Amino acid sequence: MVRQSDIDAASEEVTAALFSQLKEELEQKIPAGATAIQGAREIAITGLRKPAVGEVLNRFVVGADGRASAMLFRADDLYSLLEALALAPEAEKKLSQEKSQIVFDRVLLSLDTKTLSFDIGGSLAAFSVLSPEEVRRAVSGKKRADAENILRADSRIHVFGIKLFPFW
Repeated sequence: MVRQSDIDAASEEVTAALFSQLKEELEQKIPAGATAIQGAREIAITGLRKPAVGEVLNRFVVGADGRASAMLFRADDLYSLLEALALAPEAEKKLSQEKSQIVFDRVLLSLDTKTLSFDIGGSLAAFSVLSPEEVRRAVSGKKRADAENILRADSRIHVFGIKLFPFW
């Protein structure tokens, strides 16, 4: 005879195994370049098949159905949006993904309306965009010391190195 405690134990084991399997599959299916943040995923057990309490069986089976969904975005798209919001267009700057640290907070996901909202914290690092032609025009034909002084005087340049060619 099937007891409620047996059904409960089997149901818990089956749903835990299904949840772990769905979570693992979801993580494996995220394409390269895409990002899924904590809180922007949903794993749901959608159905549970089990025998009735008191049913006379030698053994019984409990089955479960589930689904996993996630809202993904590309990190490049996020940084493009942050550049548009945080940097003036005339600033000629770009955000550095490698040096920036973004923290997602208060993540709200609605797969019904396909919306994802979150607060962003952390720090953004920006760098100046200099055209090689502009630098070339500024230092071309100058002595090494003069070229170094020109580059040091440009507030957009913090670190530089000069290689002279030809050597004579």
